[in-house]
Amino acid sequence: MALQGRVPVATNLDPRLSNPASYTLASNAFTPYEDDSDEYVREVAFDYGRNTERGDTGFGVGLGAKFREIVRDNDSTTWSWVYTGAPLTLDRFAIRTDYRPPFANFNQIFIDFDAFNTFFNANSASFTGGRNENRQADWRFDEDVTAVYGLVRHAGSRHTLILGGRYEDTATSVERNRTQGTVQSRVTREGQYDHFLPSITFLYDITDALRLRAGASRAVGRPNPSQLASGETVNQTTGAVNRGNPDLLAREGDSYEASLEYYMPGNAGVISVGVFRKEIKNEIVTRLTIAGGPNGEDVTQPVNATVAEVQGLELNAVINNLPLPGWLSNFGVSANASFIDGSFDTGGARGTVDVLQGQADRLANVAIFYEQGPFRARAAYAYVGEAFTNVSATDVTGVTDRYDAALGTLDLQARYTINDNFELIGEVRNATNEEKINYTGNDIYRDVSFYGRQFWIGTTFKF
Repeated sequence: MALQGRVPVATNLDPRLSNPASYTLASNAFTPYEDDSDEYVREVAFDYGRNTERGDTGFGVGLGAKFREIVRDNDSTTWSWVYTGAPLTLDRFAIRTDYRPPFANFNQIFIDFDAFNTFFNANSASFTGGRNENRQADWRFDEDVTAVYGLVRHAGSRHTLILGGRYEDTATSVERNRTQGTVQSRVTREGQYDHFLPSITFLYDITDALRLRAGASRAVGRPNPSQLASGETVNQTTGAVNRGNPDLLAREGDSYEASLEYYMPGNAGVISVGVFRKEIKNEIVTRLTIAGGPNGEDVTQPVNATVAEVQGLELNAVINNLPLPGWLSNFGVSANASFIDGSFDTGGARGTVDVLQGQADRLANVAIFYEQGPFRARAAYAYVGEAFTNVSATDVTGVTDRYDAALGTLDLQARYTINDNFELIGEVRNATNEEKINYTGNDIYRDVSFYGRQFWIGTTFKF
């Protein structure tokens, strides 16, 4: 083994590694599977509004009601086949190539599945076995949401005020499989929760060019169907249960934001500064609960366990045409930056940590663009700050946490319009060939993702 940059590369490899004849079908067994997931949505809504459109002044009102049903049916089937003839070697079903993966010194072996299926169909009498219903992966999820909502609006020459509210009642039903040893049974569970979701939005034109915008709202994020409906497994020895949780509540978040926006004369651009805060509760984590079952058994399932907070500052500027002479005035620039601070309760012995899993602490984008006649070009730089990808709920030292290092990428694009129906496009993505690097919480290098430079040439047609 040797290092090539930060990548370990195998050396002194046995030639059998890249020889398809060195591989045989394990136990001559063949186990294909098929997953089928169907989703059906039925929705009906009624909406009424009076004097609520942009430009309307005075009082306005809006009312509405909505019903939505979502049904997701997940079905999985497997087949178990064993070939009764001589051991099958991979050279009979390999695609011959000279392709070498990045940082490898051997040829990649690719399986020709069409060739194997042809062999299987032509020799079906030599395969024993058949179809098995994988009931553990079979589940059905039904969610009914009934909502009523309304708003009151008042607009004047310089202000707009909107007060709104929405009441939602959510009923869920899941049907899933329960496996205990060799015994399988179907279990049906139901859940219910409701929310009132208020909101307020206020706009005020301090001058013709300067606008104040502020708002507050409450929103919900519903659990994934698999978190509620996934199958239930009971350990024969300990009685421990692993399952989905149909009693999950939706995540609930309160948002507050305010911004000041300056609009340049002649539609030349906009500059804005904003602040925001979000408070989230009922965040969902998967947790082991000791003696948490109805008969004292240990239960591992998704639960509503944590709360999170995030606040930050946002800066934004767009200048459509720079104040430069001649053809240089066709250049424009846009830039934005977000500075984010957050925390969340891990739901374990570690308690609250001052990071947000999956959320970078700094975000920034800068773009320079040019447009002259049929030609347009753009160079865009995107920066994503350090972001934790995994935060342990129990390791108080944080050394088992994982985070992605900060990353900045540059993309280039050019377009040329030949006529009203035809346009040429060229792109270079990740022009500086950046890599995403992941570390542990104590800054030990773990892995790297290589994206490489990507070149794209294409056309668009309009008919």
